[in-house]
Amino acid sequence: MFLVTAQDGSNYDFQYSSDRGETWHRPAFTDGGRLDPCGAPHPVYGGGIFVVANNVNGTTTVCRSDDGAQTWTSSVVNASVEARIVWTGTEFMMWSPGGVHRSTDGITWTSAATQTRNDAGVSGGPNIGPVARGENGTFVAQRGGWQVWYDSQRLYRSTDGVVWDELLPSNFKHGHPITMMAEGWVERSAACP
Repeated sequence: MFLVTAQDGSNYDFQYSSDRGETWHRPAFTDGGRLDPCGAPHPVYGGGIFVVANNVNGTTTVCRSDDGAQTWTSSVVNASVEARIVWTGTEFMMWSPGGVHRSTDGITWTSAATQTRNDAGVSGGPNIGPVARGENGTFVAQRGGWQVWYDSQRLYRSTDGVVWDELLPSNFKHGHPITMMAEGWVERSAACP
């Protein structure tokens, strides 16, 4: 199954293919209608379900499909979710400034506060932007928001997605904005010992 989303200004489109990309079809909500409220986010697949989230003015519309992207339903999370959704193997997770939101089915979401741990102690949770989860369950993320590069960049790691350890500035090289993170393995080499 392939699923693509696209945006051109305020125009959104979803297309899915169940025949290895030979033909493409436009899905709809279960009660009919285009998926415009879903935006054009990055789809996540887990547990037989596709999930996408679209934040507009501090409210996040979450859309999900359990029939191979053919039909969709939506729910609302009253939070400004910036981070992409992550599938952990048992649940979907997404983050808003100071909060984490979890769902096993992509419909019902529970929310909890997050925390940041650094040299100054423990404080309210960070604004999580790009995030990835490793095979061992460790999350890594960059600070979300606008203009968070170079000296404003912050990197975090977490074992549960709730308490985030802020890395010391000396533990990473500051640079251009990070827009996406992914987990994977590469062979050791001189460039990557």
